[in-house]
Amino acid sequence: MTDISNELIATAAQNNVIREKNLASYEKLVEKSNYIYWRNEFWNLVDQYNCVTSKPVNTIIGFDAHSTDQMIKRMDYVKLIK
Repeated sequence: MTDISNELIATAAQNNVIREKNLASYEKLVEKSNYIYWRNEFWNLVDQYNCVTSKPVNTIIGFDAHSTDQMIKRMDYVKLIK
């Protein structure tokens, strides 16, 4: 899994593909859902890659909110993942 993740990260960086930190997935991690797609291990690899390269992976934060309540709730998560 690590090798595949590193290949994905390097390819994204080389081709200017932006990676998304999706807050709906992060919320499932925090709430200990059975459907966790957020992997801290992956984002740690991205951080490690960005520390040793001249062409880092660009990331955005995606709210994936379908209501005002979800958006407000996920604003708190933004602070946790920065």
